[in-house]
Amino acid sequence: MVAILLGGYHWSRKGIEELLEEKEVGIDILMIAATIGSTVLGMWDEAALLVVLYGAAEGLEEYTYTRTRTSIRELLDLAPKEARVIRNGKEMTIPAEELVVGDIFVVRPGESIPTDGVIVKGSSSINEAPVTGESIPVEKKEGEKVFAVTMNQEGALEIKATATFKDNTLSKIIHLVEEAQERKGKAQQFIEKFGRRYSPLILLSALLLIIIPPLFGVPLSYWATRAVVLLVAAAPCQCERPTSTEC
Repeated sequence: MVAILLGGYHWSRKGIEELLEEKEVGIDILMIAATIGSTVLGMWDEAALLVVLYGAAEGLEEYTYTRTRTSIRELLDLAPKEARVIRNGKEMTIPAEELVVGDIFVVRPGESIPTDGVIVKGSSSINEAPVTGESIPVEKKEGEKVFAVTMNQEGALEIKATATFKDNTLSKIIHLVEEAQERKGKAQQFIEKFGRRYSPLILLSALLLIIIPPLFGVPLSYWATRAVVLLVAAAPCQCERPTSTEC
C-alpha cells in the first residue's frame, strides 16, 4: 500500500486533473484502473510493481526532458556578464544586457565575446567551438563577423555590436532548440489524436470484459483478471512526447 501511494501519487494526480479539467481519458487513467483492479483481485504485489515501474518511467521521461532543457540553458552561462564599451572616447564596463546595436566594445585576450559583432580594430584567433563546434581556432581580422560566447585567444579586439545580448546567435540557437522541443511533428499529432480515442476505447473494453461474461454464467474473477491484463498491456502504447521513455 505504501509503495502504491508513493509510486502513484504524481502521475495519478495528473491523470485525475486531466480527466476533470480536460474531460479526457488518458494513459494515467488506464493505469489507475489497472492498479485498482489488481488490488480488488488481491494482487497487491502486481499492483505495487505496476505503479512503481510506471512511476519510474514517468520520472525518467521528465528527468531526460528537464536535463536537456537545462543543458541548453547552461550555454548562456558561458556568455560574459559584463562588456567593456567605448562611449564618448572612454572605456567603461556595463552589463552585457545593456549593449545596443552600434556599440563599440573591447575584448581582450582570454575573454569571451559578449554578443555578435564585426571587428573594427585588431586581429586575433577566435575559438568558435561553443557555437559552431569547430575545434580549431579561426583567424579573424577587421571587417569579419564574430559570435557571442566565442573566445578571443590572442590580440585585443574592438568590435561593433550587430545584435543585442537577447538577440545574438547563442540566444537564437537556444530559442530554436527549445521551440523545436515544443513543436509537435505530424507523427506526434497523430499519436495524440489517436490516443484521445484509444484510451477511452481500451477502458470501455476492460469494463465490458467485467460486465458481459458474468451475464452468461462465466466466473467474474477470470474475466476481471483478463480486463486488468488488457489495461496493463494496452496502456504503454500511448506517448505524451516524442522523447517519451514509454515508447
